[in-house]
Amino acid sequence: MVRAALAAHIPSGARVCVGLSGGVDSSVLLDCVARLQPELRYELGALHVHHGLSPHAGSWARHCQAQCDRLGLALAVHEVEVITRGEGVEAAARHARYAAFARSNADWLLLAHHADDQAETLLHNLLRGAGVKGAAAMPLTRALGAGCPTLLRPMLALRRADLEAYARGHGIDWIEDEANRNPRYARSALRHEILPAMERRWPAAVSTLARAAGLFAEADQLLQEIGAADLRACTCDGALDTAALSRLPAPRARNGLRVWLAGHGIPAPAAQRLDEFLRQSVTADMAQTMEWRCGDRLVFRYQGRLHCLALPAAVPARLAWRGESELDWAGTRIVMRPAQAVGICCQRLQGAQVEFRRRSGGERLRLHGHQHALKQLFQQYGIAPPLRALMPLLYCGDQLVWVPGIGIADDWRTGAAAAGLQPGWDVLHPSRDNALGAAPD
Repeated sequence: MVRAALAAHIPSGARVCVGLSGGVDSSVLLDCVARLQPELRYELGALHVHHGLSPHAGSWARHCQAQCDRLGLALAVHEVEVITRGEGVEAAARHARYAAFARSNADWLLLAHHADDQAETLLHNLLRGAGVKGAAAMPLTRALGAGCPTLLRPMLALRRADLEAYARGHGIDWIEDEANRNPRYARSALRHEILPAMERRWPAAVSTLARAAGLFAEADQLLQEIGAADLRACTCDGALDTAALSRLPAPRARNGLRVWLAGHGIPAPAAQRLDEFLRQSVTADMAQTMEWRCGDRLVFRYQGRLHCLALPAAVPARLAWRGESELDWAGTRIVMRPAQAVGICCQRLQGAQVEFRRRSGGERLRLHGHQHALKQLFQQYGIAPPLRALMPLLYCGDQLVWVPGIGIADDWRTGAAAAGLQPGWDVLHPSRDNALGAAPD
């Protein structure tokens, strides 16, 4: 089964890394993958995540190093800090572990989850109130993000007992994490108390639950496809039209909203919160602006559309421009493209103090022959309030020259046949990276 999964997904020459904890599961996986390497011809290494939660963590890392030394494989040890932010230790450790996995320079990262793990995950997620996606448990493959390895679980069809029998038959030593038998952890209780009791009553319980997870995964895929189709009819420039969303049947509207949020890296809220989120979004007055903070993302409603914006840690008060074609502004991109007969007059910028500033209030811009309060222009041009405090304003000395999404001051525009600079800010251009409304990497 392991060979079939590897052959089906991993091309010859690919860089493969095994997530190695030193337990029986990952030790068996490492041995299998090492035995198959000459046939399938991939580059192979291993990665151990040192959580530092156990007094034995150092000896576990040394055990993993000894395993890799025996097989002639390189081992990378990533030390992580497990920080709980309103979540349990298990969840915090998992987040730290997957962050380490994402930093691997491999093409494929192999994890040793098996059918018993799949059954535990399904039950754990259902008991936490998960829907179809949660009931689908762990997928066979999953992308970890742009520039990150793809995750593969080649042992999902195998039972834990099969792996222990393999380890004993091949003389593989493994370590036991004492946390795996601590009943205070939900996973441990499921593994050592709940599932054994279920198997005494229903001997095929684990295999049946693992098979059910596969069926839920198919159902989730269908929901994703339906949601994507609905979103194509409800989106414009990456924003979600709440009026169009409200015309969908309630289950499809909820599903479409889940898919839209997931596209922005936002886990769907609990059912009750999602319903309230949807109700507020579709029933609010067209002119009403509403905001919801979702981790490092801001979802906001403006002029009847839902937008999603990645929130920067901080917006600089000032940023000097010294002729660069691109500048980083709080994680977004400002571009200054050479142009002819359009844009800002290059001649006027020569030798001047040019900088981008954060909005402070009271700004005015001369446009179409009149001085306008920037606040009024924002409303006229439909610039959403959350963007106004984030956007870079271009100044030459103390004169406001350019405002993204609005334009260039009258007396700073270049003339016919003269050289100019055409400024742009990616957040207001949905076709580019970091765009407002575009799904994050």
